[in-house]
Amino acid sequence: DSSGRPLFSLRTRLLSLHKSFYAESPSGETLFEVKGKFSIGSSKMVATFVNASTKQNVELLIKGDWFDRSATITMGNIVVAQISRSYFNMREVFGGQQTYFVTVAPGVDLALLAAVCVCLDERENEKK
Repeated sequence: DSSGRPLFSLRTRLLSLHKSFYAESPSGETLFEVKGKFSIGSSKMVATFVNASTKQNVELLIKGDWFDRSATITMGNIVVAQISRSYFNMREVFGGQQTYFVTVAPGVDLALLAAVCVCLDERENEKK
């Protein structure tokens, strides 16, 4: 958070059919899960959590094409974020660091979407 306190830690679910992650609060509570889904040619993941204000279950669908280096995150049929990655930039060429660009709809939790990006990237890096 803005005071430097950790919001959550991302963990990998070890016993799952597809690569799955969960976020654990400092008190040990599971805040959200990101689970891989089977797909051919692209990556699909689903993030699930309970909306803190409405107490309703929410599901975000992440569809990515890492060959094209992009992904779309939707809630129902509403796009809440777009992820893209540049092919060759100076950070990647000289430092081996990948750069992502994330466009987020107003009112969407940035920490959650940053974590989803990490989960998607970890899943794709595992395939290599």
